Amino acid sequence: MLNKTVLYGVLAFTTISPLLVNAATSTTAIQHGLTDTAITTKIKALYVLSPVIKSLSISVVTSNHDVALMGTVETDMQYEKAISLAQSVDGVTTVNADKLLVSESKAPLADTYITAKAKGTIMKESLFGKKDVDYWPVSIETKDGVVYLSGTVDTKEQSENIVKLVTGIDGVKSVNSTINVK
Repeated sequence: MLNKTVLYGVLAFTTISPLLVNAATSTTAIQHGLTDTAITTKIKALYVLSPVIKSLSISVVTSNHDVALMGTVETDMQYEKAISLAQSVDGVTTVNADKLLVSESKAPLADTYITAKAKGTIMKESLFGKKDVDYWPVSIETKDGVVYLSGTVDTKEQSENIVKLVTGIDGVKSVNSTINVK
């Protein structure tokens, strides 16, 4: 009986997986006018594709393009990745992770949340925005609400755009940038 249950589970997953992958990677016109359901589906698909996230432990609810994440993750890295992936989805206005907890901690992680929001915001701008930003060479850390940016980008404009994006994130007290320009 157990083998039959496992077989049905695998069958269901393999049937749904292509749909999730398509939802995560589709660049059709839907991307520019995503519904709440499409946003939720895209975030869940990104979680399934991520080796860091265990998608079954995170609940995603989207209302008016605002995403709420709930559940428990095992590590700070999973917490940060869950937020940054959600924030990176085109059409997402805000990500609320007040009810997303790390198993060792019983309180939300403010600095990790800010770091994740910063990474997601820069990634989203890099993929879908109009400002010239380069996500990958920038390292982001937060301590007591102060965001520290480091790395090397191609232009001064990229550096300035990244600082402006991060400065606009709720909870950021200040930004300390040591981003170098090639």
